[in-house]
Amino acid sequence: MTGGFRLKAGAALLAAVALMAGAAVAAEDYDQRFRDEFMRSCISGGGSYTVCQCTMQRIESGIAFEKFVTMQKAVKSDEKADQEVLDTWDKINADCLAVKKE
Repeated sequence: MTGGFRLKAGAALLAAVALMAGAAVAAEDYDQRFRDEFMRSCISGGGSYTVCQCTMQRIESGIAFEKFVTMQKAVKSDEKADQEVLDTWDKINADCLAVKKE
């Protein structure tokens, strides 16, 4: 996988996160509505089903919901997000983008 593809796919996932800010605020946790919206946004943003599903599962297990919501708001408003959360996000993206695309 080339670095350019990884950056492009990572940007698509981050764009999906930014689009979901309203949905995250409405949810109290990673509920089914949130998962469905994440998958819809991620796939429509160019991610494969496999990569999007991997990302959702790793977000749930690696980032507390409240921190994820804060990161979404920061991304949407072009503010600086918590570095620990961004590092976790970067690792999730790298790990899931390494998964073979469908």
